[in-house]
Amino acid sequence: MEPPAPAVFVLGATGYVGRAVVEAAARMEDVARVVAHARPGSSSASRLEPLAGGKVTVERCPLEPAALRAALEAAELTEALIVLIPILGMS
Repeated sequence: MEPPAPAVFVLGATGYVGRAVVEAAARMEDVARVVAHARPGSSSASRLEPLAGGKVTVERCPLEPAALRAALEAAELTEALIVLIPILGMS
C-alpha cells in the first residue's frame, strides 16, 4: 500500500510570511499539495491558487476551532509542522 502523498496546510497564508511558506512548499518536489488557509472574504486569497501549477488550493474557513478542525480533517494530513511567527509590538 502506498503511503499518502505529503500535504502542507498553511494558516495565515495571505500574510507576507505565510505566502512565502505557501510558495516554498509548493515548489518542493516531495509535497503533493498545499492547502492555504484564508479567512472568508480575504481579498488576498485569490492570489494564492495560481501558485505552483495547481498544487495550491485555498481553504476559506473562519478562525474558529470547529471550522479549523473540520478543515484540517478534510485535508487528510499525515504530519503537521507548526511555525509560530512572533509579531513585534504584540503582547
